[in-house]
Amino acid sequence: MARGGSLPELQADVYLSRAFILFRQQNYVSSEHLFQCALEIGEQVGGWYYHGHALWGIGKNLMIQGQYYDAMPWLKQSLGIFEDAGARLSIAMVWSELAVCYLGLDEDEKALELLRKAERVNYESGFVHNYQVVLANIGNVHLHRGDHFTAISYYQRALALAREIKDPVSIKKWTYNINLAYARIRAAIDQNGRHTARRPGPGTQTAVF
Repeated sequence: MARGGSLPELQADVYLSRAFILFRQQNYVSSEHLFQCALEIGEQVGGWYYHGHALWGIGKNLMIQGQYYDAMPWLKQSLGIFEDAGARLSIAMVWSELAVCYLGLDEDEKALELLRKAERVNYESGFVHNYQVVLANIGNVHLHRGDHFTAISYYQRALALAREIKDPVSIKKWTYNINLAYARIRAAIDQNGRHTARRPGPGTQTAVF
């Protein structure tokens, strides 16, 4: 978080920190409310940091709930702010969120294009946490396409990094995705010996982001 000197900036710091904690706890309504509070302060005090991260947080909450169309305007607004500020890691972060939205809307080519850009920035910056998330999301694109073995290879790379940085949430997610990909392979074999599974229909388990 930024270290502002004024009371409103300190309050915005608290809102952003608490909002992200609530997001990790899957309390999306309360998280979005606090990001909205931070947005109000960001618009008052000016500068890119609070404004951009509050917009990103609102979009991220909508994205994780599958509200992709609603999430994208918020994310694109935050992207513009981060681009104007030259904040490369924040730009890459929003590319990843937008990619999840595009994938959810079946635009896998656009999703993969954004993830490749985010992968490069996070790798060059040495930001392992975000890098492993991007790798897993690239795996999700391949899973979506029915390329299960490629998906598993990305999940395994992400899982190895998650274990390295001792991130229990990511370890649980990428392990789940690996098991899901293997389950899809088994289902494909069971379906008349075909080697690619059908795209999941309503009620079918999907990968986690």
